[in-house]
Amino acid sequence: MSFGRKGITSGEEAMGAAGMRQGFGQSPVQSLASAPSGADVRRFDVTPNPLVMLACLLFFGAVAAFMAYEMADPRGLILNGLIEFGPLGADIFFGVLALSAAAGAFIGGAGFITSLSGKSYLTLDANAIEGTTGVWSRTPVRIQYGLIKDISMDEYEGKFSLKIVGRGGEKIVAPSQNFNAIGEFEEFLDLLNERMAAAGR
Repeated sequence: MSFGRKGITSGEEAMGAAGMRQGFGQSPVQSLASAPSGADVRRFDVTPNPLVMLACLLFFGAVAAFMAYEMADPRGLILNGLIEFGPLGADIFFGVLALSAAAGAFIGGAGFITSLSGKSYLTLDANAIEGTTGVWSRTPVRIQYGLIKDISMDEYEGKFSLKIVGRGGEKIVAPSQNFNAIGEFEEFLDLLNERMAAAGR
């Protein structure tokens, strides 16, 4: 199984760790033959920042309301003097933008509620990784390293989101922006790579 990063053009500089430079783009077994016995449990605080989540809620909520208001305008729409929409086309255009902004507001609101309801952690022990399926989820999901089916990483504006899927369909999502200390996301990736290698993944 290849442990790669999607959409990253300077992964080595971003990771800054030899173990991760070896691990991406090749089998994790090649980067580390075995993890030290009795590996310590490492727990990362990934509680969403309540101020950031509140800002997302307010900003995207305002955008969604504005786009909904524009849908009520009976006129058409001309974009950059080149693309022309009739009244129905303009409604569809603003409707899509309104739905996208509403989704952002929902995520911000869910993250804000989650951040106030208690701490969220991402845990790596000698046998498995434990986390949650998303920013609004409080239910812990545990996946053994040997039962990891797929790992993918997406990048958007310098932020990364790692998704881990188990053979039974279990899913853990780890956004880089939720780690509370600089360098912890890179440390998490290194440890995950090492412990997957020890499990033969």
